[in-house]
Amino acid sequence: MIDARTLEKRTAQWIEVLSDRRGEGVIVAEPAAGIAGFIWIGPPTTENALKTPGYDAYIHALYVVAATQGQGVGHELLRLGAAKLLGDGCRSLSVHVLSANPARRLYELLGAHFIAEETHDAGGDSWAPCVYGWHDIRPLISPAI
Repeated sequence: MIDARTLEKRTAQWIEVLSDRRGEGVIVAEPAAGIAGFIWIGPPTTENALKTPGYDAYIHALYVVAATQGQGVGHELLRLGAAKLLGDGCRSLSVHVLSANPARRLYELLGAHFIAEETHDAGGDSWAPCVYGWHDIRPLISPAI
């Protein structure tokens, strides 16, 4: 499924995201060496809102370049994202992460609670995302470790 995402499709998606005015936001970590990661946050999609009722914001994507993982980039992106969301009036946050992704430990370390594990099948591909959430995002805003 990921391989089916063409450059044209992804470019169109990011043009839409970056020009969106519905409260979504993208924050990029860019130290001197280049982009280290980004977070895309905002209101949950209808599908995600149905799966995680009671959460008013969603992490659509959080990515940290492998060479900078373990250096606090993800934590800082979450901190800045939570601050933006709080400023927008949001109080809670959810995210889906593949169950096999070792990065899900970041969410656990930062106080997210496990909500559920799902199974998805499409076109012969199968994957199992876990859902995590924070009922209160204010603790995420404390300074990075």
